[in-house]
Amino acid sequence: MQEMLTDRGFVFYSWQEANRFERYLEVEGIDHIHASSHHPETLGKIEAVNGHLRTELLDHKHFNSLKEAEGAISRWTFHYNYERTHRGLGGLLVPSDRFHGLTDLVLSNLGKGLDLQSPCWYSSPRIERSIFNVTVGPEGKVTLYLLGQPLSLGGDAYVRSSECGRSGHTD
Repeated sequence: MQEMLTDRGFVFYSWQEANRFERYLEVEGIDHIHASSHHPETLGKIEAVNGHLRTELLDHKHFNSLKEAEGAISRWTFHYNYERTHRGLGGLLVPSDRFHGLTDLVLSNLGKGLDLQSPCWYSSPRIERSIFNVTVGPEGKVTLYLLGQPLSLGGDAYVRSSECGRSGHTD
């Protein structure tokens, strides 16, 4: 049986009787699971993805048609899942590595010094995997990343930055 997890927004949930959305799920044989009230962690990952989509694409691009918007969102989603390393995965993995069960293989090959940029059956050639990265933000701020973790140097002391992700995103 298929399941769908939603929040308790009025589009997805009715206090009295089943609303149109809930009736549709029932007809399609999809079990509707409601997120716990006052528990944002339940939907935290999808909320984070929605936030990234908005700040990285939707807030910066005007679409002239639904087809244009669908294409841009599709490309962004592919990049997010297959090409962009995520801090939550150690800064070296992309979500598709974990989804397809390739985490150990990718990390092993990276540890052996194999060129993970080269085209192969398990990896997009556009994934930028490295142990050490340097980025420059819009205001010219330089951030160093070691294994996907942002670092900053202050005076004589090493201080781990509270910023997130290689490009300032919390993935």
